[in-house]
Amino acid sequence: MILILIISVLLVLVGLLLSDFFIEIPAYHFGVVERFGKRIDTILYEGLRTKLPFIDSVELISTELVEIDVPANFTTQDKLQLTCNGSLQYRPDPLVKRKGKCVFVEMSEEIIKSGIEDTIKAKMGALGGIKFGEDFITLRHAISDMLNCFFRLEEPPHKKHDGKTCEICNAHDEKTCKICSAGKKKCGLPVSNGANIDASALLDFYSTHWVAVKDALKSATSASEVEERYGIDIEYYALASIDFSKATMEAFEKQKQADAKAGAFDRKIEMAKKAQALGASAQVALNAADISLDPSVNKKVVSVEGEAGILGGILEAIGKGGSK
Repeated sequence: MILILIISVLLVLVGLLLSDFFIEIPAYHFGVVERFGKRIDTILYEGLRTKLPFIDSVELISTELVEIDVPANFTTQDKLQLTCNGSLQYRPDPLVKRKGKCVFVEMSEEIIKSGIEDTIKAKMGALGGIKFGEDFITLRHAISDMLNCFFRLEEPPHKKHDGKTCEICNAHDEKTCKICSAGKKKCGLPVSNGANIDASALLDFYSTHWVAVKDALKSATSASEVEERYGIDIEYYALASIDFSKATMEAFEKQKQADAKAGAFDRKIEMAKKAQALGASAQVALNAADISLDPSVNKKVVSVEGEAGILGGILEAIGKGGSK
């Protein structure tokens, strides 16, 4: 009887050990192993895996794509504030390790998003010091390719470009190049011996070498600096738009309204002068101008400063000045 009890207990213990010895990692996941509460360098991939029973615990991490919005503001050479509106698609990468441990486990979505925004601000801010606002808007596709290269490639194409063997650079004509022919500076092309593309020509490089850039992105195998930093595999950065920021748009609207008011004032004075030339008094002439500009206006001459009023006085002064 005692022997049967002992065997039963042993079988139960063996069953418990076996049940905690095996672990199934679901599809599109990987497991990070913690031993006595401390993360170790063991990564468990999809399928039935093993671990030390009652000692190891496993944190499951999904490898499905995550998409985050990453808007970023920067200032251009002509002091305009622009906003890059884009989204980043990425997945955790178990192969990116630091000191033998999975880097992604230490990250949060907020940290990754903040880091991506800072990267965009740094890259675009550097260009903003030498490029005008219109350049960024017209070269949006080149900017998209450039940022994808920074995010997804270990070495962006412009850093290993050789102008001696590049057909595009060899066909470059300074007489027809918009930058070179302006006479103020060279565009930076061609570049030889693997030297870096000049910063002022960076967007022009990605605009003219887009075929080679697309090929480089398709064949990417190694992790970029950004991917290594956050332990992720970046699928794509989608640049939706580059627009003037809200503050810049408000400034434009105020300037537009000011210009409209100034134009309306000049038009009103001009029309009133014509009415005054026909014998109308200054204020009557201004009222006639108001009605001509806006037929809904039904004005009566009432002024504590006399018939002329303030604008009428200005008109009389203009008239006197013109009669000398």
